[in-house]
Amino acid sequence: HTIKGPGLHRVAPTVRERLIDVSVPNNRDEEAGFRAKSDALLEAMRQNRCRRTLVFCNSVTSCRQVVNLLERQDRRNLIYKVLPYHNALKAKIRNDNLKAFKVAESKSSHVLVCTDRAARGVDFETVDHVVLFDFPSDPAEYVRRVGRTARAGRDGACTVLAYGWQLPIARSVMRKGKVLDRSMGNS
Repeated sequence: HTIKGPGLHRVAPTVRERLIDVSVPNNRDEEAGFRAKSDALLEAMRQNRCRRTLVFCNSVTSCRQVVNLLERQDRRNLIYKVLPYHNALKAKIRNDNLKAFKVAESKSSHVLVCTDRAARGVDFETVDHVVLFDFPSDPAEYVRRVGRTARAGRDGACTVLAYGWQLPIARSVMRKGKVLDRSMGNS
């Protein structure tokens, strides 16, 4: 069976997508890869200062690394408040973080660093920026992650970090969902 419909499995037309090549000379060098992705994440967050940013990671370990990175960059929460959201957290902490992210009343930005748990079943009224720190293992997950922003006709931004073999897949997925597909090198 094939299911078709307007907008089904597509990114909203009001999402500004940006693909950043975070390739390193040896893409198996996890430390160098993390540094490249970290630099790109920090730059994307500087360029997209907003009230609510979702950062998607593929694992709890990656979430923890990103949370540590962001907390070290802003130890006093003056720029952004970092909130983890993944299965390794107790339910109360997850729920408290989710509530704080949804409310986001302070002057600083709120950043929810999460696994795909936040791509499904959680309703966000407004998410301004989605960052795919880790490119999803299933390309269909791309649409679910990016679908957290630009809802109900609002504008939104998406930054995709990809390297090596992920780049052609990312370009293909982004092209199918939108006309806009900008790439940026490591310069």
